[in-house]
Amino acid sequence: MKKEFESHIRNNFPNLFGANLLVANSSGVDSMVLSTLLLQCNLSFSVAYANFQLRPEAEQEAQFLQQWATENQLPFYTQKFDTAARAQKEKKSIQLMARELRYDWFESLQKKHGLDWILTAHHLNDQVETFLMHSFRGTGPKGLCGIPANNTSIMRPLLPFTKKEILAFAHSEKINWCEDTSNTSDTYRRNRIRHQVVPALEEEFPQLPNNFQKTLSLMQQQQSFVDHQIAIWKDKYWQVQEAHIRIDLTALLAHPMPIFWMHQLLAPYGFDAQEVFKLAATQSGKFLESGTHRLNKERSHLTLLARGSQTEALLFHLNGWDDFNQKGLPLVLSQKPHDRSDSNQVYLDPNTIRFPVVLRKKNPGDFMYPVGMQGRKKISKYFKDEKYTQLEKETQWLLCQGSEVIWIVGRRANRKFVHTPKSTAGVLITFGA
Repeated sequence: MKKEFESHIRNNFPNLFGANLLVANSSGVDSMVLSTLLLQCNLSFSVAYANFQLRPEAEQEAQFLQQWATENQLPFYTQKFDTAARAQKEKKSIQLMARELRYDWFESLQKKHGLDWILTAHHLNDQVETFLMHSFRGTGPKGLCGIPANNTSIMRPLLPFTKKEILAFAHSEKINWCEDTSNTSDTYRRNRIRHQVVPALEEEFPQLPNNFQKTLSLMQQQQSFVDHQIAIWKDKYWQVQEAHIRIDLTALLAHPMPIFWMHQLLAPYGFDAQEVFKLAATQSGKFLESGTHRLNKERSHLTLLARGSQTEALLFHLNGWDDFNQKGLPLVLSQKPHDRSDSNQVYLDPNTIRFPVVLRKKNPGDFMYPVGMQGRKKISKYFKDEKYTQLEKETQWLLCQGSEVIWIVGRRANRKFVHTPKSTAGVLITFGA
């Protein structure tokens, strides 16, 4: 058993050797087996214990681990969290809150101490439980692929081993550990699956863990193939721009399985594929919002952008020409000669301007008298005639005097305010200089 465990580490995780590691240790049998195994492989690591202050024995567990780390000359870190209060404040479950607190702390330790990898003691039984929970929640194919052996800076060396194998290793090596009393409670959903569902399945299918491992491996290979195909598709039809992502809608709808493809592409941003498919059939200007992103329907594409960032309607109040020097303003008074072919410049007659003026995004009722056009025009009509996308409408800057637009910045000026041969003075404004 010992040789099997050690061989697995040496053959499958060679980059752990010579690295600076952190083991997430709960003092339970899984993490104590992992820590002991690393010692036997002569690996260098630190031990971290997160005290969520949810169980009375937590202090005793921290002391147990600190003593064990001291005996083995290992750095030891511990941190207390007011988990219940944070969960209530942020309206999250205790389990989710504890997970976020734990991994945020591990990340901070990693940055502070220059750690290469964080190691956790997840095993094959955890994979089975996670698969079942995700299945019941209606997750997509990627969610059914289970817990990855490594991702970014986290590694899980014990994933191929069952709980029985881990316990057998612990007994054979005479490893001490602390028993978490909450593991015996059926208060939490995962525990109910562990104590009631999995045993019933194992009774019906005695080879469940090993057969599941084969199935999981095939599913992970399948997902790797899908990810590869997505990367190829994105290279052609997924344009990452400065403030947003432009997705070719024609190519998306032409895919043999558009709803499946929409799920693969947009589920990571919080969107339901069925709703995206409905959005694709609507008129331009419609949109969906997730907790983090917004998805706009345009004529020939979808626009994906983070909420509350690029489209936020900033206002700049300008009480005089000196205010054009304020920090963050995308307009500046320019000394360079006026280039009439440069749409990012406008040459105004200062005698026509009545301060205060405002630099902002569109409001209902905005209008102007566009240079080169007859009569007055509403800005909404101008946007429509110029075939603005929804994103362009939301991000277009307007220099305004009340509801009258002096300049659709970078596009067209109001003829009432521009410099003419009869003007006695002129002010040149440049956008983005």
